Amino acid sequence: MSVGKIVIGRVRQLPGGSLAIAVGLGTLGISAYLFVLIAGRILGDEKYAPLGALWILVFLIAPGFFFPIEQEISRAVAARRARGEGVAPVVKQAAILTAGLTIALVICALVTSHLLSGQLFNDQPLLTVAFVMALVTYAFQYVARGTFAGNGELSRYGLLIGTEGSVRVLAAGVLAIIGYRTAGPYGLLVGAAPLLSVIVAGWNQRHLLDPGPPAAWKELSSSLGLLIAASLLSQVLVNIAPLVVKYEADANEQDLAGAFTMAVLITRIPLFLFQAIQAVMLPKLTRYATEGNFKRFSMVLREISAVVFGLGVVAVVGTAIFGRFALQLFGSNYPLPTADFILLASGSGLFLLCMTVAQALVALKGQSRTVAGWGAGVVMFIAGLTLPMDIVVRVEVALLVGSAVALGVMTVLLIARLRKVTAAPELVRGEDFNPPELMATEV
Repeated sequence: MSVGKIVIGRVRQLPGGSLAIAVGLGTLGISAYLFVLIAGRILGDEKYAPLGALWILVFLIAPGFFFPIEQEISRAVAARRARGEGVAPVVKQAAILTAGLTIALVICALVTSHLLSGQLFNDQPLLTVAFVMALVTYAFQYVARGTFAGNGELSRYGLLIGTEGSVRVLAAGVLAIIGYRTAGPYGLLVGAAPLLSVIVAGWNQRHLLDPGPPAAWKELSSSLGLLIAASLLSQVLVNIAPLVVKYEADANEQDLAGAFTMAVLITRIPLFLFQAIQAVMLPKLTRYATEGNFKRFSMVLREISAVVFGLGVVAVVGTAIFGRFALQLFGSNYPLPTADFILLASGSGLFLLCMTVAQALVALKGQSRTVAGWGAGVVMFIAGLTLPMDIVVRVEVALLVGSAVALGVMTVLLIARLRKVTAAPELVRGEDFNPPELMATEV
């Protein structure tokens, strides 16, 4: 059988809409780098630094808080569909919960606006407006994502995430042509694109919110708090380094802060490839766990871990060779040493392994253990910041050590959990469990 026939056969076995999601994810990833490339080349290192801080901060907060809500909406909606019940009441409850959380986040942003504006956004009020806007628009988008996923509307999900990236990069191109050379207008695109994507993908889709029996709050999982805690801690670990550099950089080091943020984004390219792996990994591991086939569970986990490890090695070698060239391509003239790319890529590689082990724990219903692992990693990252080193090397080492500790803690907890459920398989059976098929981490 030819390779082409094998590939076609595999594609035909994928759930309906999987190709749309793959296209959407690919569009979102490529457009993210194009946006950074356009903004970086137009603004330069120093002017890009506050925009880079906004980008990192948005993709720390939004997925950290809202992705677990997407997961729960998807699970609850899918469960109602399976029972033949209308989903509008449970989506309404989730929307109320999300609105309350968003209001709290916006209040926190306004209270700390002087700190954000002065230390991160270089006293550019449009960037503060863009950050608050992004909190609101991503709240809308994650509710829509969960509703589409739970209803099985994967093509709409793909359209949603693909539209977000496309709108942002096209508008950035227009700003570049017009000649805007300040960060503020580009920052507004970060906040506006999610809402535009909801409007496009949600157009004429009211039938997805059909009326049904009243929803009890318990329909949204009691483990939501754990999911949010784990998600937020993981986002802090992977995103906080460039924010620390930007915060500590003085007026003469803004070019360093801008270049470092670009370098972080360059070394995260493997995260997009990991999304394709995870889309298959978590549902498969959950099925084997639910069936009690822990031998197969362990074998698949080892295979995936080997692939992720190889991906990390390729990333380290690739960024060591091409990292500085890529940085220049993105418009940076700062001579960031190759060693910085190696440290950042190594930290990102360990983070991918952490994500792999964390998903295995979730498949075994060990959410609280992922919180412990990510928490240990964040604590060690903070401890690493006290090392007597240059700030850039300090945060790179802190990321490396934090990710290594998180990986070690979660691996130990996974082994213990696997032994426990092997002896008592009923621990991972019982209530219906629809695992998320998309990851929270974004560039």
